[in-house]
Amino acid sequence: MSSRRKVREAVVQFLYAAGAGHDPLPAADSPHLGLLYQPMEEKIARARARAAVHLQQGRGKCIDTLEQLIQRLARIELRDDPETSLTPLRELWTAETGLRDAIESTQRELNGNKDAGRLGDLLNEARACNQKSRSAAARLHDTRPDFPALASIREDTLPLIGRLSVYSERLEAAVGDTPSELPELSATRKIEAELDAYRTAIVTYIDGIGGKLSLIDELIESSVENYAPDRINRTDRAVLRLATYELTQTPDVPPAVAINEAIELAREFGTTDSPRFVNGILDRIRSRTTEQI
Repeated sequence: MSSRRKVREAVVQFLYAAGAGHDPLPAADSPHLGLLYQPMEEKIARARARAAVHLQQGRGKCIDTLEQLIQRLARIELRDDPETSLTPLRELWTAETGLRDAIESTQRELNGNKDAGRLGDLLNEARACNQKSRSAAARLHDTRPDFPALASIREDTLPLIGRLSVYSERLEAAVGDTPSELPELSATRKIEAELDAYRTAIVTYIDGIGGKLSLIDELIESSVENYAPDRINRTDRAVLRLATYELTQTPDVPPAVAINEAIELAREFGTTDSPRFVNGILDRIRSRTTEQI
């Protein structure tokens, strides 16, 4: 299915939700459009989840090393002074194990239901753990314990912090809001670009139809024969409004294409009689219209 067909379908659904009356259309940023974007937003969520899982491969080995350091730490009686203890090491361990659990749950969800909402929650959980990990790592780096055994553990932790920072940056790139050029995120970037183009095209149609709505409705209603214009059902009116706009306001769309697409939309969304009804009205509009509204 072409991208323009998807846009037309979305616009018809928006016009249907807006009603069959002559009131101004809702704004293009109204809640009506939220559900129309949902399938692509869910696709993005799944792509981000797959990328996040892929980009965290190998982080588990860091956790294994971290566990060994925690075991060494457990054999030492820590002092209460946070400046000379390794309390951030325990916080790092807690954050890393929480992140590991979130990533593993994400993988299970991708292998199972692939529920976008659940994936989004898990990625938010992973991101929160990632931020706690980075904070704990920074504080651990700045800690200067005076007890030799603790100082030794800290020194052995520093290379681990360096490796974790790479994974942390990759995870933030996968789930954060800042665009990233990582090759692993190319699929996500592509879908996000498609969604941006999709939104722009829908808003362009809606703003265009809304600006000419009274004239579009006048053309439709004056082209109805042997049928009261106010009896046109909401689905057929939505299709006719879109097609009339294309016939009169979009020179890049050939009239035959506008009509054929409208017939297909009528067949998809309307009743058994809708395709013939829509075709008849649009044929009359095309024959009567020699210039744009």
